[in-house]
Amino acid sequence: MDTDPLQDAPPARYAVESDSEDEIGHSPGSRPDRAAPTYKLVSNLPQGDHGPLMIICGPIARYWLSGFEGQTIGSIQLDETLVVEYWRTNTKRLVAVLTHRLPLGAQHLVAQSILETRGDSEQIIVVDSYSYLAYISGQPRIQDDHPIRYLSTSPSAETLASYNTE
Repeated sequence: MDTDPLQDAPPARYAVESDSEDEIGHSPGSRPDRAAPTYKLVSNLPQGDHGPLMIICGPIARYWLSGFEGQTIGSIQLDETLVVEYWRTNTKRLVAVLTHRLPLGAQHLVAQSILETRGDSEQIIVVDSYSYLAYISGQPRIQDDHPIRYLSTSPSAETLASYNTE
């Protein structure tokens, strides 16, 4: 039985209790082995020094793009679907915008492709929004008003503000 640790109530009784199909001798047998899915990843980003990198994920990425002024300079396609766009800000900073939910097996491939564009010493900032259902607040919130969270390789909070739509 699969349970969701974030659900508000315990699972339904029928999901916990067994029935005659669960008894010995009624097992459907082992499942056939499935081959691990393979993904075709195509990354195109012009060579050169792109400066610090900001990675924006999830619903906040679409919102952020709606007010952004800059130019797209590259992308990552996963099985011919555009999943990441690289943008250059007016201050010559590189922004990777991830607007799609990725299959679990493809997440490492895409993350590795993004990180390969950076030098070891370059700063990286990851911006994401909290899940609407996982965020606990005393105030009622609309579904599109997600609070953001970020991780940075630099301890300064000024770095996030420097990416503001300049």
